[in-house]
Amino acid sequence: MSRSIPLMTKLFPHFYPDNKKHIPFELLEDIHHPSCLLTLYLDDGSLLLSKRFNHNKKEIQFTPHIAFYLQAFSRQQLKQLAIWMKARYDINVRTTGTPSGTGCYLKMTKVTDTFDILDLLEPYIAELREFTYKLSWETRLKNEIELYKQSHPDYTIRVSVPARPYSDEDIALLIKWKQQRVTDKEIARRLNRTYWSVVYKWQDVKNREA
Repeated sequence: MSRSIPLMTKLFPHFYPDNKKHIPFELLEDIHHPSCLLTLYLDDGSLLLSKRFNHNKKEIQFTPHIAFYLQAFSRQQLKQLAIWMKARYDINVRTTGTPSGTGCYLKMTKVTDTFDILDLLEPYIAELREFTYKLSWETRLKNEIELYKQSHPDYTIRVSVPARPYSDEDIALLIKWKQQRVTDKEIARRLNRTYWSVVYKWQDVKNREA
C-alpha cells in the first residue's frame, strides 16, 4: 500500500497500525462482493497442483489446492480471516505452517473447497485472460498434462475430482473398519468408492479429530 495516493494515505493507518501489517476487519464488515476475494487470490494466492507418482502402475495422480500466502500476518489474524471468508463466501481454508514470515499461511486442503472458489471466480475469466492459469482449472490441467506427457509418455494421468459427500453412516463405517485394520482398498470396495477417496477422507477425519 502506497502513501502517495490520497485514499491510500487515509487507509494506511488501518493497515499499518504501529507500522505493523494488520488486517482491518472493521473495513471488511460491509464487503460481500466476490471481487474482494478475487483481488486477494490474484495478489497473494496460488493454484497448486500436487503430484503423486505410482511408478509400479505408471500413474500420476494430480490434486489441486489453493493457497493464500499471507504469512506476513499473525496466526490469530489468519484464523480470523478464515472465519470471515467462510461467513462471506462459504469458502473453507485453514492455517498451515511455514518457516517464513510469522509461521503460517492459509490453504485449502480439500479438492471440493478448491473447486468451490474456482467456481465462484469463474465469471472473471473472460475479462482476465492473463490470469487464466490461476482461474481456470481446465486450462491449468491441460498444460500440466501436456508437460507430463512429454516427460512421462508411458504414464496414465489421473485427476482427483470432488467426490460425492460421505454420509454420517459412511464415516462411522470408515472409522470402525480402520479400527479393525481393514485395508483402504477393501474399505473402498465396501463403500463403492475409489481408493484415493478413502485415503483423503480418512486423513480429513483424523484432522478433524485432532
